[in-house]
Amino acid sequence: MNVSIQNITLEMAGKRELRLFALDNGNVIGICSVGTFGKVASTIYQLFVTEAQRGKGIGTALVREACARSKNAGASAISAIIEPGGPNGFWAASGFKPAHVDGQNLLVVHHFQETKEG
Repeated sequence: MNVSIQNITLEMAGKRELRLFALDNGNVIGICSVGTFGKVASTIYQLFVTEAQRGKGIGTALVREACARSKNAGASAISAIIEPGGPNGFWAASGFKPAHVDGQNLLVVHHFQETKEG
C-alpha cells in the first residue's frame, strides 16, 4: 500500500472548506471534509474510509491532518458530530472529548494546545 494525503481548499460565499483525500496508488480510499476551515474553530462534517481499508490507520491519518491544518490556519479547536452508535473510541483516541449532546447526536471537540514562546 502506498498511501498519500492530498487536499483541496474551497471558498464559496465567504465560507472556507478543506477536503482531504487519502489515496492509494491514485485511488481514493478515504475522505475527510472540514468546514469553516481556519476560523476560530473548524468542524469535521465528513469522514469516510472504504470498508476494505478500515482499521489500517487511514481515518486516523486523515483526522490528524485535518487537526494540523486547522491549527495552522488559526483555529483554536476542531469538532465533529457523532451519530448514535458512532465510533466514540476512535474519536477519543484521536484526542476528542465529549462536549454536548443534542438530541441523539454527540458533539466531540479537540482543543489545540497553545505553544508558549520563550
